Amino acid sequence: MGTILKRSTGTNINLTKGMVGELNELEAMRLAMTNEIMRAHKATAVFRMAFLIAACLALVFGLTSWYMATLGVQHHYAVVYVDQFAEEHFLPTAPTKPMDPGKVAIYGVIQRWVQTIRQITNDPVRFTQDWDDIEAFTTQVGLRSLANYRIEQEERQRGGRRVQVHVGRIWQKETKSRTYFINWDEDAVDVYGNPIGEETARWEGSVVVADFQSQVAQNELDLRRRKKNFRNLYGVFIDEIKWGIPKEEAKR
Repeated sequence: MGTILKRSTGTNINLTKGMVGELNELEAMRLAMTNEIMRAHKATAVFRMAFLIAACLALVFGLTSWYMATLGVQHHYAVVYVDQFAEEHFLPTAPTKPMDPGKVAIYGVIQRWVQTIRQITNDPVRFTQDWDDIEAFTTQVGLRSLANYRIEQEERQRGGRRVQVHVGRIWQKETKSRTYFINWDEDAVDVYGNPIGEETARWEGSVVVADFQSQVAQNELDLRRRKKNFRNLYGVFIDEIKWGIPKEEAKR
C-alpha cells in the first residue's frame, strides 16, 4: 500500500508573531502619546488656574487700595534700622522745606557724626571702626580736643557700658554761621543691662564745621588723599565740639 501525502496549508507562526508584536508596539506608542497629551493638558490647566488666582488677587488688592484711598487713607512708606539693642527705629524723613545740597550734606554728616561718637557698642571691633569714621570727618584740631574723651569711652566700653543714641534736631541760629546746634537722647545701660539714670537723658551740643573754602579744609582733604581715605566725599569736617546735659534735664 502506498503512503498518501497531504500538502500543508497552515499559517506561518513566525510571521504572525511579528505582526502582533508590531501592533503591540503601535498600541504602546499610542498610549504613551495619549499620556503625554493628558499631562500637557493638566500642566496647562494648573498654569491657567495659578494665573487666574494671581489675577484675582491683584484685582482684589487694587480694588482694596482704591477703596481705602476714597476713604482718605494715605500710605506712608519708611525705612527702619535695627540698633545694637535689637530695637527698630524709623530713619528720618526728608525735610518739608527745600534745602540746598550743601546743607543736606552737612546735616547728614553731623547727624551720623554725633550718633557715632556718642554711642558705645559691645563689639570692640565695631567700636574701633566707629572711631575710624570719626577721624575721617574731624579736623586734626578737633581730634586733639577729643583725645581724652576717646580714652574715657574706651574705658567705658571695656567696663561693659552700652549707650544708644537717637539724634533729634539740627538747626542754625544764623544762616551764614558755620555753627550748628543739635540735640539727641541717650539711653545708657551697665554690663547687666540695667539703665544708668544719670547718663540716660537728653543732650545738647554744638559743632563748628570747617569752611569749605578754607585752607584747613583743603589740608584735611590732602591728608586723606595721601592716606587713600575717601570716606568723606563731601569734604565736611567737624572743627569744634561742645556738648552737655541741659540744666533742666540734669535736675530730673
